[in-house]
Amino acid sequence: MNVSTNPIPAPDERQHAIRAGRGGGQTGKSRQAWKAGSSWAYDGWLLCGASSANGGQTPFLQRTRKIVMDERSRFVELVRDLPLISVDLVLVRDGREVLLGLRTNRPAQGSWFVPGGRVLKNEKRADALARVAARELGIPDIHALNPVFLGPFEHFYPDCFAGDMGVSTHYVVLAHRINVPAGFEIPGQDDQHEALRWWALDAAAESESVHAYTRDYLPLL
Repeated sequence: MNVSTNPIPAPDERQHAIRAGRGGGQTGKSRQAWKAGSSWAYDGWLLCGASSANGGQTPFLQRTRKIVMDERSRFVELVRDLPLISVDLVLVRDGREVLLGLRTNRPAQGSWFVPGGRVLKNEKRADALARVAARELGIPDIHALNPVFLGPFEHFYPDCFAGDMGVSTHYVVLAHRINVPAGFEIPGQDDQHEALRWWALDAAAESESVHAYTRDYLPLL
């Protein structure tokens, strides 16, 4: 069952459903709400604790909370048992700079990393590239920039999107290089990145704040 197939909130409840991060991850704001116990997040939806007139949660939110928590638990089990397939977007500007984002989500939280995201069920690799580029960077047609396949990589993390709970994450990553000209600016930024920044290739290679898996790409650029 996919959360996205569930009924859309009624107009008076829709304000309490806020689109959050990707792939089950939590944004900085949703993590704070999660810890406070007033909201629940899974697969990109942050559901804030709304109250009905009698002070209790609305029936919709009661039903949705159970669905969200059940689906979140199920996805944790999938991450525990299976690798995830993802795409990474390695944008290189004028042959001298690489685009990195400061991650707010686990895994690799707090590190500078190339943009990327998991491939969804029945999604072609080309479609995953287009979706991730549009959502994370606001680039409407990444294929107009002629992505070049860099190759497959494996990334292993001790934690997972849900936190440091003894569940590791294994990604099989399909990395792509995208060359852009000098002066190219990123149209948008999603809330799973605290910041986006162009790094000089040599500076990124030497910085400990740039994740090791991202630094592995740099000799190939």
